[in-house]
Amino acid sequence: MEVIIKLDTKVRNMSLILILIAVLILIIWTILYLNSPKRELQYLLYLGIALFLGGILVFTRIQFVLWAEKRVQKS
Repeated sequence: MEVIIKLDTKVRNMSLILILIAVLILIIWTILYLNSPKRELQYLLYLGIALFLGGILVFTRIQFVLWAEKRVQKS
């Protein structure tokens, strides 16, 4: 049980770091877009959105695994 919890906290921390990096990339994209709207930085936007969604996916997956494991242990 403790091994799973340690693994889950590592993955959870990694997913939170992914989300923070994605938010920073999206903030940088917004600032650059506001400074020069004619300049297209679509790849930076796509990268930020992909990292954000990936981080949320990993985070919710880990939360589901923890919830399911606790539910199985109760039964």
